[in-house]
Amino acid sequence: HLTIAGNSEHSPTEGVDGSGALVITRALGGQKGGWLSGSIGSLESIHLDFDVLIDGGTATQADGISLAISDDLEPVEAFGENGRGSKLRINFDNWDNGGGEAPAIDIVWGDTLIATTPMGTQDASTLDTDGWWPVHIEVTANGDTTVTYNGEMVHNQVNIPGWAPIEDARIAFGGRTGGANANQFIDNLTYTINGPPAGPEPGPVVGLGLDSGLVAHWNFDGDYADSVGGFNGEPRGDVTFVDSAPGIGLGQAISLNGLDQFVEITGGDENDLD
Repeated sequence: HLTIAGNSEHSPTEGVDGSGALVITRALGGQKGGWLSGSIGSLESIHLDFDVLIDGGTATQADGISLAISDDLEPVEAFGENGRGSKLRINFDNWDNGGGEAPAIDIVWGDTLIATTPMGTQDASTLDTDGWWPVHIEVTANGDTTVTYNGEMVHNQVNIPGWAPIEDARIAFGGRTGGANANQFIDNLTYTINGPPAGPEPGPVVGLGLDSGLVAHWNFDGDYADSVGGFNGEPRGDVTFVDSAPGIGLGQAISLNGLDQFVEITGGDENDLD
């Protein structure tokens, strides 16, 4: 259950190495988009990774994107770089509205700004990517939050006062442009919830550990089987297998056109997801 709103779309070919990608905004003025996941369950902690593209727009690019994790994100909406929802927001704000607040990466809990780290200057923002850059976010059960951006430690175990489990959590991305603009795309989103802490020096990862809290995992190495439980899938449409990029060693993946190809989960007991 993945839903988009506003100017967002699924591109079949504009992702990493020509794969599919989530287009939040294109490099056009006045765009706003949003994407919402299905429920990911009760979240006490999370390790989350994705690749981001902020490129190809005006000389000074804008306005930024936001990642939201909350229990009040339905229905899906387009939203800007300040995020939405009453729980966690990681804001990648790429436009200074006159208060010196950007470019920056912010951690927000509820309506409270917990921490902000400047990312260059308006004329030389280090949020602007050169191709696809990795982002890693983790929040421990104690609320200690770490964010790395293209391998740079931006926030290191910043504690969120009042952090509490998020019931029926969902993940959302949103972003917008104004007169200044940029292509703002997301690819390769992966996450693990309620697993063990990653250690004192977390950073971008290629393969996430399959630890406690994981209820299903699809390797897509030539089949659609769930390697953890019984939630096996069946292809719908002309789904094909492709090899991972050379040197990564992650086996195969599936290639989807973003339109009428998908994998339907036909096995397993839905009670196992409670």
